[in-house]
Amino acid sequence: MKNNQIGRSMIEMLGVLAIIAVLSVGGIAGYGKAMEILKFNRYKTSLIELVYNFLQIDNKNYNSETTIYYHDLLKSLNEIPQNFRVRPEVLYDQFNNTMAISSAKGHGSVAMCFHKNNRETRMSCKAFIDVAYNLREHISEIFRYPTEGWNWYRLYGNNTCGKNFRCLRYMTVEDQKEFCEPYSPDKQDVMWCVAISI
Repeated sequence: MKNNQIGRSMIEMLGVLAIIAVLSVGGIAGYGKAMEILKFNRYKTSLIELVYNFLQIDNKNYNSETTIYYHDLLKSLNEIPQNFRVRPEVLYDQFNNTMAISSAKGHGSVAMCFHKNNRETRMSCKAFIDVAYNLREHISEIFRYPTEGWNWYRLYGNNTCGKNFRCLRYMTVEDQKEFCEPYSPDKQDVMWCVAISI
């Protein structure tokens, strides 16, 4: 007797569904990672524009004895990224890291302080370090403040680096870790600051 089989068995259909599910999960994970990379690339572009615009200000107040903050001026010129919040002496980025853009005693600086030990904070820090790297022709140095358990750590821009100074143009992955990995990796609430000096 002939057995005519029409269609597919239940096992075959379940196998096809399992393959589709695995491919979908992989696609969604890849999409999520791509969106995260896009978010931080936009963030880094905003930071580069912000620091570069500060560099372009004809700053007659560098020699002031008091600290002058430029947040309101940059805001009035529409140079503050939309997702940043402005306060008189501090800016908050979209991840609640704080920034201060100021000048005093002959030097301008852009400082960023990080308050949480999480992936977004470390990514923000790396974006800030990349800003310094991209603007190394225009800056004097980038340094990490000495905070709990940390010492000063510096890399110098193209105009100030030399044989006795570590150059930003030769920055390594280890240098990035020095700037962006908290001293106490097991602590969730830590604070460290990195500044670009002009």
